[in-house]
Amino acid sequence: MIDDNLFNSLTSVFTSVEKSFKARELMKLNPNLSPFLSMMSTSTLAPVLPDFVDDYGENKRLDVKVSLS
Repeated sequence: MIDDNLFNSLTSVFTSVEKSFKARELMKLNPNLSPFLSMMSTSTLAPVLPDFVDDYGENKRLDVKVSLS
């Protein structure tokens, strides 16, 4: 017999994990993705978000952080 509490307890385990992942760290693991590391900068965003570059400067490194919780 499966009830709602089983589902809730299983999903709470995954959402309560205090682990985060950074895109730059994950890309460094795969040598084929190294060209994308150089493209992750404020200068790449300049054509789309010129104010972002004005606020933070050119050629600053960007990173994307993802957390499960």
